[in-house]
Amino acid sequence: MLSFGQAIAHELSGGGISVTTLCPGPTETEFAQVAHMEGVALFKGPMPIMSAADVAHRGYQALLRGQRVVITGLVNSVLALSTRFTPTSVLLFIAGRMNASL
Repeated sequence: MLSFGQAIAHELSGGGISVTTLCPGPTETEFAQVAHMEGVALFKGPMPIMSAADVAHRGYQALLRGQRVVITGLVNSVLALSTRFTPTSVLLFIAGRMNASL
């Protein structure tokens, strides 16, 4: 989705249309319950979970600024940045651990 959002933003640049791709990370919603992921490390680990209202506010403010990508939360931002320098095998291991039951 991130690449798709950035591609659309690029295609529409200069046309008066702003496209912002929101990468929220774990968010306080009913998603974990509906997806039966309440006990998954992603939602129960040490990473703080932002409220949906806070995520939406940050996304909206980024849209108003014309920002193409917004990643909410410090830990989520650091993790997203680290993907540029981390081997895929390590990323897959981390993703697997974050999505595993505790």
